[in-house]
Amino acid sequence: MGENIKTVRVRKIGETVNKIIVHRFLYEENAQAAIVFGRDMLLVKERAFRRLDASISLPLKRQWGDWLWDEVLQPEQLFSYGGADLRFAYLISWPDEDELQDMVLDAIKLKFLN
Repeated sequence: MGENIKTVRVRKIGETVNKIIVHRFLYEENAQAAIVFGRDMLLVKERAFRRLDASISLPLKRQWGDWLWDEVLQPEQLFSYGGADLRFAYLISWPDEDELQDMVLDAIKLKFLN
């Protein structure tokens, strides 16, 4: 298991060490998952949208963000503690690009997206 774990950030604040450790699959070149965090859900969803948008060639609209969060990204809330910037943390994952394209096209046809 140790070879699959990667430390992302270590920071010492006073006598407390803040360490973020994640499974290595999140850092593979073609990973279809990521951890997003922020001080509030609005920021978390924005970061999730940007991470997905940067990972695929399919053009996405920002106004689809809530639909993508609810229907595509499969968010799993993670235990998070520390400063306000780490208050909300989620593991997100998404399907391959062909499946995602089919999901988007179906949502457009059903008028969930425009």
